[in-house]
Amino acid sequence: MKKDLITAEDYKRMAKGLPEKARQTMIKEYLAIYGWYVAKIHQSLGSVRGWPDLQAIKNGVTVYIEVKTDKGEQGENQIKIQEELERAGGLYVLARHIGDVKFMANNELVFSDGAVAIDVLKNKKMRLAKK
Repeated sequence: MKKDLITAEDYKRMAKGLPEKARQTMIKEYLAIYGWYVAKIHQSLGSVRGWPDLQAIKNGVTVYIEVKTDKGEQGENQIKIQEELERAGGLYVLARHIGDVKFMANNELVFSDGAVAIDVLKNKKMRLAKK
């Protein structure tokens, strides 16, 4: 396992002032280093409005990632999609910089209700524990 010596605060400082597209690229490349397959979702005719910017997949686990700038806010459709994905059991992250997805590099996924899927990426099992 690669050791990441940069803190979440360091990543936040590095992303300051960057546009959303640059943040998406940074997050995509960072997760690829840790074995995630990350796809950028382009909005076009027929797309679901509000669908997250990135989909990251590793060992059968998919995480939907919406990327925003420091001051960016989710739109109404994005909030609705987040709620629908989470209600369906999907994993959703609102990320402003690499620090917000750093937990994925450590093979630990945190659900919105505070439950943690431990070693889900190593064992392909969901073992839940409260934080």
